[in-house]
Amino acid sequence: MKRENRYDVIVLGATFAAAGLAQALGSRCLVLEAGPTAGTEFLGALHFGDDYAAPLQSGAAKELREEFEQRGAFSDGRICLLDCAAPFYRRWQEKELLLNTAVAGIEKNEEGFAVLSHGAAGFRRWQAACVVDTRAAQQDIVCKTFNALIAGREGNAAPPQGVSVQRWGYEGDWVLQCPVAADADPAAARAVLEAQLEQLAQHRLQMIAEDFACTVSAAGPYLREGIVQLPSCAYRNPLLAFDAGVLYGEEVLRHAAL
Repeated sequence: MKRENRYDVIVLGATFAAAGLAQALGSRCLVLEAGPTAGTEFLGALHFGDDYAAPLQSGAAKELREEFEQRGAFSDGRICLLDCAAPFYRRWQEKELLLNTAVAGIEKNEEGFAVLSHGAAGFRRWQAACVVDTRAAQQDIVCKTFNALIAGREGNAAPPQGVSVQRWGYEGDWVLQCPVAADADPAAARAVLEAQLEQLAQHRLQMIAEDFACTVSAAGPYLREGIVQLPSCAYRNPLLAFDAGVLYGEEVLRHAAL
């Protein structure tokens, strides 16, 4: 039960999986996000995913998919998710979410975990029975790309062979996927992107990602040092990640009722 600065669950990262957890747990959980926006592992990373035919198990995820479809998310084999940000953001309404709030420390104690955060209000301490990390851990990253949106200058000409792309949006639009080292920083990633763009004289740059698109070695949930790992980017698309969060949140509620 929630008391002042106390929650059943503290969730790290405002990811799609975290949104699913918050959907299931409501005010029982607090979500801490170091950045200014939610969902960057897919939307901010321009990582739109695939395998959208995979079945969803929770009613909440199915409802979110319906809203994506109403906004034309899937059209003629292309994926248009930027227009679907609003339905995702609405899932955070009346949820316990702190943006621009970094985790400064986590300690195990008799009641579960003490979490120290830092944000605009300074340092704050939280207590929770359980901590769920939905971010990509550095040691688990097996593939990392820095993405950008590009469009053909004339018609719908495809990028040349040897350049990794995914169709998205309107005809002639593509997601350019630039592989980078697992420990690459934004400056190094930008250099890789600029080198790729030199091969794309027939295309113009539309948008650059604000986050890295990551593939990790395993999906959750599993434990690491007592903390539940549920990396959102382990799932093939944001709807599957949201679904996984809802399902794990429902499992937490069942255990709490025992």
